[in-house]
Amino acid sequence: MERIHIPMSIRVKLLCDLSFYVPQNCRICNFNLRSRLWDNLIVENGNNSFTAAFIEDLVSLLKNQIGHNIYFQNIEDSDDHLVYYWLGMSKHQFKQILDEVPRLNNAHRGATALAAYLTKLKTGDSDKRRLYETIRNTLERLRSIARELQTQDFVPQNLGLQHMTRQKIAEGNLIIPNGLFASTNQIKPIVIMDGTYVFIQKNSNYKYQKQTYSMHKLSNLVKPFILTYTDGYILDVLGHPVQQQ
Repeated sequence: MERIHIPMSIRVKLLCDLSFYVPQNCRICNFNLRSRLWDNLIVENGNNSFTAAFIEDLVSLLKNQIGHNIYFQNIEDSDDHLVYYWLGMSKHQFKQILDEVPRLNNAHRGATALAAYLTKLKTGDSDKRRLYETIRNTLERLRSIARELQTQDFVPQNLGLQHMTRQKIAEGNLIIPNGLFASTNQIKPIVIMDGTYVFIQKNSNYKYQKQTYSMHKLSNLVKPFILTYTDGYILDVLGHPVQQQ
């Protein structure tokens, strides 16, 4: 049976919930990792002596707990408000997105890749923050994988004219738009189209910052053109950064 290194989230959980310290580089089988029946585990050859390295590692685990790190591979163990703060969505919504992209869900550290991508979109936070238990180069690679798989698998199913039929659009019509634009004999699909401004922060990329700066609004922004149903469901988003000649 394959044994893997015990994740830091499990080590912190055992320390805080069961007052049981697990040193670094200890291994666990996949069955016990997934079942999480920690109370039923029988410890053999336990070590009751502490070295200086053990104490330093123990303090590091406590710091991680105090820092409220989120362990995205086991997101159910994280606080709801912290998940929403970093991802802008609930744990259920996060898992729903992950389930709709099987290639990402089955990939190694797929949940971490998706979380890193969503966190970057929402906060633009620096990669130096210790949220992901990984080095920066690996984090950038995971984020690129998540972005690519989201674009290929998730976006076509949830955005664009091709992901919804005319009949489905017509079923979403509200009473007043139906009375104004639809005939009594046939209900037609009604779509509202409008452009809007979305203000963004200054970018470290000079070319992109120049392209997104609006002389009219005196700020960096993008101007998406949005197509929605009359009930508010977003059908598609078109457009590109505002460019000033």
